[in-house]
Amino acid sequence: MQSGDISEQAKLCSEQGNQYPTCFPTSSDILKNGSTYDFIWNFNYPFYVGYEQLSLYLYYYIKFEYVNVKNFTNLDRSQGSVQVTVDDSWFLTPLQPSSPDVDWTLMAFYLPSTANVTEELTNPYSMYPRPFNFTITRKNNTHIQIYLFLCTQVS
Repeated sequence: MQSGDISEQAKLCSEQGNQYPTCFPTSSDILKNGSTYDFIWNFNYPFYVGYEQLSLYLYYYIKFEYVNVKNFTNLDRSQGSVQVTVDDSWFLTPLQPSSPDVDWTLMAFYLPSTANVTEELTNPYSMYPRPFNFTITRKNNTHIQIYLFLCTQVS
């Protein structure tokens, strides 16, 4: 997407009204490791529209504490989206060769870039939308790699 171009999904999200500060991902979405997605917010949302830039913070919520994993800062609010690729840095621990596929729940939080994320996360009266959750999954490809290795050895 060229600078200044707004995606069709971002335009549609901005037309959803004030009850939708974000449009993708949602709590029912599962994002896969190695895949690229557009995170989409409502660029007309009243508590965002007064700011030129937003930041997106990704957290795990573990034992009543937010653990920061990833930040996307100084995003152009008027674009309504940012393209991200889920990679191994989104996961807290490496996947062991014998472990099953793993799903993790992440929390995402959009704030104006000038806001203090720590203060807003702990402020029950924050005027900004609360963090929302979505799922990421990491497949254990070890068994596929072993199978491919064995296939090449047999032929």
